[in-house]
Amino acid sequence: METKILLIRHGETLWNREFRKQGQRDVPLSDLGREQAAKLAGYLKDETFSAIYASDLSRAKETAQLVAKPHRLPVTVFPEFRERNFGEWEGLMDEEVKRKYPDWKEVTLNGGKYGVETVKAMQKRFSEKCEELAREHFGGQIAIVAHGLCIHMFLHAVTGGEYGPQREKLKNTSMTRLIYHQNGRWTVESYNEVPHLQ
Repeated sequence: METKILLIRHGETLWNREFRKQGQRDVPLSDLGREQAAKLAGYLKDETFSAIYASDLSRAKETAQLVAKPHRLPVTVFPEFRERNFGEWEGLMDEEVKRKYPDWKEVTLNGGKYGVETVKAMQKRFSEKCEELAREHFGGQIAIVAHGLCIHMFLHAVTGGEYGPQREKLKNTSMTRLIYHQNGRWTVESYNEVPHLQ
C-alpha cells in the first residue's frame, strides 16, 4: 500500500516579486499568481484526488481552491502547512534583513531569535501532518498546497538531505510528486515541475 502526494507551492504574490519575507503574513496571490494557479488547475483537471489540503494562509488556500474546483472537492486547511514564522523579519526585503541583522545567516539556519521559528519546529509540524494524511489515504492521491521553504525543509527531512534548499528554488505553482510507503519511507518521483507554465 502507498499514497501518492502532490506537493504544490502556491502561486506568485507581490511580496515574492519584491523578495520580501512573507513567513506567516497573509499575503494574497497577485494577478499573475491567480493566472498560474488557473493554469495548474487546467493541467491537473484529469487527475484523481482523494482529497486536497492547504496551508490556511490565503495564497496557498486560493491556489488550492482553483485546483480543487474541477474536481468538486473541498479544500481542508491546516496551520501546520504554514510557511516558517519569520518573526520580526516579516515584511522586510531580503536585503534589509541582511543589512539590519549581522547574524542573519546563523538565525536563518537555526532560528530561535527575533521570533524566527526553528527549522526543527517547522519540519516537525509539517512532516507529522503530511504523514498523518498520507496514512489516511493509502491507495489514493492527495494534493497539498503549501509554501516554498517548508516544502524544501520537509523534503530535506524525509530524503536524508538529498532534496532541500540546496537544490533550485521551488517555482510558484511547481509540483513535486512523492510516494509514501506503508513502511514509512518516502520516495521523490519528480521535483519542481511546471509544465503548465511552459
